[in-house]
Formats: sequence, C-alpha cells, structure tokens
Amino acid sequence: MLFLFLYQCYIGSMHASRSVLLGESIFTSMRSIKGVVPRLEDHLLRVFHSCNQYFFNHRLSYDQFIKFYFSHGRLEKLIQAYPDHYFRLTFFSNSKTPLFKYGLSDIDLNIQYKKVGLSLGAKSLMSSESPFSQNYHPIKSGSYFQHMLARSNAIDQGYEEALFCDGKRITEAATSNIVFKMGDHFITPAHPSILKGIGLKIFKDFLEKRGMDLVEREVYKKELRSLKQPFLVNSVQLLTAIDRIDNFHYDISESSLLRTQFLESLGLK
Repeated sequence: MLFLFLYQCYIGSMHASRSVLLGESIFTSMRSIKGVVPRLEDHLLRVFHSCNQYFFNHRLSYDQFIKFYFSHGRLEKLIQAYPDHYFRLTFFSNSKTPLFKYGLSDIDLNIQYKKVGLSLGAKSLMSSESPFSQNYHPIKSGSYFQHMLARSNAIDQGYEEALFCDGKRITEAATSNIVFKMGDHFITPAHPSILKGIGLKIFKDFLEKRGMDLVEREVYKKELRSLKQPFLVNSVQLLTAIDRIDNFHYDISESSLLRTQFLESLGLK
C-alpha cells in the first residue's frame, strides 16, 4: 500500500503547472490602505518588467500589458472593494512545456487577497550567508525556497527572520529590506543582489517629506554594534522594528515612535 501511495503521488504531481514544478512565476504583493495601494504603479511596473524579460523577451509594451491584464480599472476596483487587505498578483505560464517566447494568452494572472493585520512586535534576526550572488537577476519570482529555508533555519535557532550577508557585508532580510539609523540619517545596504522593495520607496517618501535622508551604501556586519534603530521594510507589513541581530540587542523605543508616525502618515494607526 505504501508503494502504491507514493506511485500515485508521483503520477499526480506531473500534471501540475510549470509554476508549481519549477517555481516559474512572477509576483508582487502589496497592502490596500483604505482602498488605496501606495505606489501601485511601481508594483505594476515591477511585474511588467519582470514578465517582459522572462516571458515575452522584451517584445511587450507597458500599455499592451496593462490593457490585457488590467483593463477598465479592474485592479483598482478590486482594491477599493477590499480596503485594508493583502493583495498578491501572480503571473504564471499555463503551458505544460517550456516555450520561452510566450504570447499574452500563454500567461495567466491570479489575484489573491485576504484581510491582514499589522505585526505589532519586534523581530529578532540571525545572520545567514546569502544564497544569491552579485549576478543574481533581481526578479520577484515565485520560487521563495531559498528565502524560506533561511527563515526556517533562523527559527530553528530561536530567531524569527534571516538576515542575508555576503561575506562581511549585510544585504537584506529574507523577505524584506533592512534600514538602520546612523546619526541624523537612515542607511540601507547597497549590493547588486538586493531586490529593492517598493516598501523601501514608500519609507523614503516618508523621510523626504520630513527633511530626512535614506542613504544607500555598503553596510558591514562589524557595524552592527554602533548602528541604531534597525527596521524591516516591505510593502505589506510596512515597517517592523528589530530588537536583536545575532548577539546584538537594540532599544526599540525610538523605533516604535517612528513606526507610529510612519503608519499615521499612510492613514494607519
């Protein structure tokens, strides 16, 4: 019976789509705030450029992409109908064989949404060697296996998230960008492998309105002792304080105040 069960599972799995078998999908995720997604067009541009590179061999215009998948304000109407929800747009091939030069009808769009709250507590991070090299293509692909594996390893060690490092340099967290306070400005790591999140752009907008800077530069692990106010930044949870990285502990009192101001600027409390 055991052999039969395994055989049936194997046969069934071969009918799955290429997005399931190979992780061949492209996505973006976002939060609707009172029926509006901050920097929505950046999300659409992100998936357009990624799809155009991987699926369409740079043959598609942005107008063609929007007209085919999001005509008549389809997405905006859905976002307005479900305020304060998480949205994920996933593009994937409906073909069973690799085409590598797809047409629009070969690529499906799946829109998922659900009610989502904000993380209230601070996170602890464990540093981990990044699985991505400087030649990594910064495409938001559906295959998050390496990210989830790093997070799982961190959880096994008593932490809540993984912090990727390239040797002595810090790059990003497994599913977020990271920001630190240094003096009177904020810094975020600069590295070729980093996928710059839209949440980071939203946070930069917030800082600029208050006359503060977000500086991109190389950040080294040896600086963890002197850096202040570390945050995780993404477009769903927005801003999450960090109270520990490896053996370094951080006071989150100032972080909590800044987070409150940031959320209020977006219409959240």
